[in-house]
Amino acid sequence: MPHPDLTTPFFSVIIPTYNRAHLIGQTIETVFRQGYQDYEVIVVDDGSTDDTPSALASYKDRIRVFTQPNAGPGVARNLGIQNARGRYVAFLDSDDFWFPWTLSTYAAVIEKYQTVSLITAKKPPFQDATQPTLNQSAVSLQAEYYRDWLDYYAGPACGSWIGLGGAVASAESLRRIGGFFEDRMNMEDLDLLMRLGTEPGYVQVLSPAVISLGRNDNNLTADPQKSYGGMCRLLDQERAGAYPGRSGRRRQRLKILTKLARNWSITFIRNRETGWARIIYKKSLPMQFRLLRFKYILGLPLLALMEKIRMSAQQ
Repeated sequence: MPHPDLTTPFFSVIIPTYNRAHLIGQTIETVFRQGYQDYEVIVVDDGSTDDTPSALASYKDRIRVFTQPNAGPGVARNLGIQNARGRYVAFLDSDDFWFPWTLSTYAAVIEKYQTVSLITAKKPPFQDATQPTLNQSAVSLQAEYYRDWLDYYAGPACGSWIGLGGAVASAESLRRIGGFFEDRMNMEDLDLLMRLGTEPGYVQVLSPAVISLGRNDNNLTADPQKSYGGMCRLLDQERAGAYPGRSGRRRQRLKILTKLARNWSITFIRNRETGWARIIYKKSLPMQFRLLRFKYILGLPLLALMEKIRMSAQQ
């Protein structure tokens, strides 16, 4: 099997992991099956208490392993970024899988557009693929199709985004913005996108599929309280003027954030977390008014009332 060049790789593949001894090997093997071989693999063990350290040790010098006390994915990814040698950082979650052409596709994007700070991917037509190579025939026939914009803010609001497993960013840009926020809440990936918002060169890979998403009991996005905290943080960051672009890019930022706020507040109402939905509604209300989102402004309280009536009828 070809061995990645660890001296001056083009890509640094960063895989944070926590108690994924049963999955991490499968994920790493999908990286080793890449047709494009100019990469290094960095795995950050976020204080695992299972057999993950032993599973990683079996790879010896084929991967670079960094260990930290359990501090969450943001801290783990930042440790990976600090130690990355590559020009570009490719993120991969430890329960997701790549296809043999994934890095080749990313490399082709960079070669075509030259100035690229961020690449994201389209959600694949399948999930929970424990044997990702079985899907190769279904997706390898797809022609390469990309869309590009000046930067992330100029792209479609909340466009194709499937998590960090389908994302590549320039190491220089990641270090310039300071990497990920490190609080224990979800949506650190979306906050990163917002802070990369004005970095030049954003490309979406619409085909071929480059990732197969895994889902398991340890998936952090399953924690609604962390998702609520993350959504609040995004809104608070915008209100504090923490995102780039100043007033000239405010409308583009608000399109992204108001759509996210709408989606999450509706989700929380349907999950009977009306208190969280109410706070997100209030935090985003000035932004919604600025964009004249009257359907949401008037509709969410009505949806909350209808849900309350429905719950009362069931008691």
